[in-house]
Amino acid sequence: MLTERYGVRVARAREALEPVLLRAREARLLGRRPGSLALLIEGIASTADGRPVEFGRTFVRGDRSRYYIERVVVRPRRGEGSEEPLVAGLGRERDRT
Repeated sequence: MLTERYGVRVARAREALEPVLLRAREARLLGRRPGSLALLIEGIASTADGRPVEFGRTFVRGDRSRYYIERVVVRPRRGEGSEEPLVAGLGRERDRT
């Protein structure tokens, strides 16, 4: 939407996940009791030149969510201009039964 409506291209997003105890308002909105455990996700999206264009704060019920993290780190090959993966990791789904 940022690109289509405003011509802004998001090039990078950084998010922080933090376990928190829900306050009354957030607990009510999530259908939980105050003091229940949840995840707070705060994120900033920015353009290629580092200009922030979006901020988000989300509270997520821990009993209704699952997150996957994938990392690919790239470095130049020795003596070549191309790149090779240095580290690759993939989150894996667990059986919840």
